[in-house]
Amino acid sequence: MKIMYRTHGIGLWVLIIMITFSLAGCSAKETQQITSGITSDIDQLTKQMQANFDEKLKYRGKKTLEGISDELLIFYADAPEGYESAVYHLNTNTGTVVEGISGMPLYNLFIQSRNLNELSFRAYLAAIEELVLPILKEKGYSVDSDLDQFFNGYIGDGFIEYQLFKDQSEDGNQYIVHVEPFTKVIKELGEVERFDDADEASSLTDDTYDTLDEAAALPAGDHLDDFIKIGYQIIEEQSFQAILQPWGNVRFVSGYLSDDKFKQPMYHIVDSEQEVLFTLPPDMNIRDLYFEGIKAVSFKDMNEDKMKDIIVIGEYSKDSQGQNKGMLVSVYFSSGEMYSSLPWYNDQLNNSGNNRSIQSVVAEGNKILKKILPSEDRREHTDENLDVLSSFICTDKLLSTGDLDYGAISESVYLFSYSTTFSESYLPSSVGACFAKNREELLVNNNTLKAQVEQYDQLMSDLSADINSYHYIETGGGTMWNIVNAYSYLQMEISLNQYAQGKALASRSNHPDLQIELESQWSEFHEQIKSVINNKYLGDRDNPIELSSEELDQIKEIEQQLNKNMPKFIKLVSNDSEAEALANWMMNKFSLDI
Repeated sequence: MKIMYRTHGIGLWVLIIMITFSLAGCSAKETQQITSGITSDIDQLTKQMQANFDEKLKYRGKKTLEGISDELLIFYADAPEGYESAVYHLNTNTGTVVEGISGMPLYNLFIQSRNLNELSFRAYLAAIEELVLPILKEKGYSVDSDLDQFFNGYIGDGFIEYQLFKDQSEDGNQYIVHVEPFTKVIKELGEVERFDDADEASSLTDDTYDTLDEAAALPAGDHLDDFIKIGYQIIEEQSFQAILQPWGNVRFVSGYLSDDKFKQPMYHIVDSEQEVLFTLPPDMNIRDLYFEGIKAVSFKDMNEDKMKDIIVIGEYSKDSQGQNKGMLVSVYFSSGEMYSSLPWYNDQLNNSGNNRSIQSVVAEGNKILKKILPSEDRREHTDENLDVLSSFICTDKLLSTGDLDYGAISESVYLFSYSTTFSESYLPSSVGACFAKNREELLVNNNTLKAQVEQYDQLMSDLSADINSYHYIETGGGTMWNIVNAYSYLQMEISLNQYAQGKALASRSNHPDLQIELESQWSEFHEQIKSVINNKYLGDRDNPIELSSEELDQIKEIEQQLNKNMPKFIKLVSNDSEAEALANWMMNKFSLDI
């Protein structure tokens, strides 16, 4: 197969070859069969390669892949300036020839086989499926056709990696296997490893994070050498030239900061002078894990906005001894001059198990995208696609952490829909409604707890409306309050669900000073409102903001309602050992901590 590629980083072209190239028109000589007895004869092997692929091929040396003991012979032909050569690798152990850039198995010199080099890409996939399916079925794997959906990648030594089920249910266990289509050898590598999100002890301390966060705080505009001086280690084999908006031709630099045994991955975009243009934000999903290394980097538009996003597949472990390793992918979405990591999106990819190769990550990302944006005009139906988007964000992990950074709601709106005041407020409201629905299902057979939760729900809704109205007047109002109210509603629904789940599980997490703290903050807030009513202005004496008579009357009414409902709320949570989340929500409301 004689293919010529424009010069780019190899990591990018592995993906491009998989998707876009065509093998049609590739010249191939008549297949000849030889035996493994001449593997030591380089001249003879070169003649066989020339006869079956290209008469211009020359032997250029040997190599081995990381983790692969088989020796690979390298053959390639010279190419016009500006193009890469056609490269082939011959596995001296098996006799299989693979395409040197993508690692696609093409032919076997040692045994009778079909020369797949002469096929179009579509025909190539069909031929591989015809060879591999019987091998997998014989081993009991559940696959009838369409192997592409189980494909993880080409290893580069002739083997192809698949991720498969051994039973008919897609809820069953998945297994990783490597198949050699010509020699019919299959390596069963075991069950897919996944990280358990359950609470586990971590040896990482706040001091560790403080040290690494401080070291990582160098701003864009500093030189890459400044990071190196504070311990940044570059991973050269996973650093590539790329064309990224809005900078153009830049270098993507992979590396890590190290503190004792803990490594923190860090990725930079630098110019030709090694000036740092942008440092990618950390993926919160890997914060408590030990970084072991990078398996793949690629640049692909994952949300069809015509901008290249960055995909990084890394290997992580749960302890400093490197035990319990697993693959996790982080996707960094481009929004022009910056990149965002969506924790919920990365979890979707990783929980699917399709995260071991760029090919499988892209395929899984396309599945998510088609659900959110099933057609090109779907972006016009904002409320509909936002409801689908909210179903991805409304997860147990967001509920358990209560951390809205996990939902990355504002970023998600921008990357998967039109970013407007409406959509910015609709999405958090939709996520909140999703949690409310989940809570109804949780309480359907528990009438006592349901009545208790509904009592909190009504009281908190009234308090939230009054406090938001006061803050609305205090800040001068504006359309931003549609967004503030939506987030306030979402946080309330999360806290109610946390409470309902805690009650259902008989969890007791309330701390003894909660009532004192809540009463103290309410007292301060109440005094602030009474002062505004007495003085008839907002702000301080030096910069007073005069209230209209309508605004003053409204604040008086707010004060009366709060003075009636807040004691009820404080009494309820004070006598309820599971109500800490509800009390915390209220204290955030006083300070407008959204």
